[in-house]
Amino acid sequence: MKNNNRKIKNLKSQKHRQFRALAARSNKYLNAKIAQHGGVSLFRGNKRINTYATVANMNNVAIKGKMAQVIQATTGVKQTREAYSSKELARMEFQEMLEAQALEARNARGHAEIICTVDDVISDIDRLVKKYSAS
Repeated sequence: MKNNNRKIKNLKSQKHRQFRALAARSNKYLNAKIAQHGGVSLFRGNKRINTYATVANMNNVAIKGKMAQVIQATTGVKQTREAYSSKELARMEFQEMLEAQALEARNARGHAEIICTVDDVISDIDRLVKKYSAS
């Protein structure tokens, strides 16, 4: 029985690592699309505009309900996604891939259009999750 439990635990951790790898790949893909569509990381006057950080925070809030800094502080992880379950990582991968596709489909340009597009995708996914999740 112990050996069986160990096998199940190893299988779960292997699956979790696979979800982490897929989510890391989707994040790189989304960031590349953000760059292609004019995403920025700069200072204007004394205001910082960072499309990449804004999108990352939007995604964290959509899935975990918290910004990265809060997730890290409350869970003690260094990388935010270490605190994600396999289910949350799967949703993140799906969400980021749809966001990248939406940027292409809409031909979004610049910070504001990218943020609006990502917000629309998140809203659509949230509606579906609420519709099909058990209460």
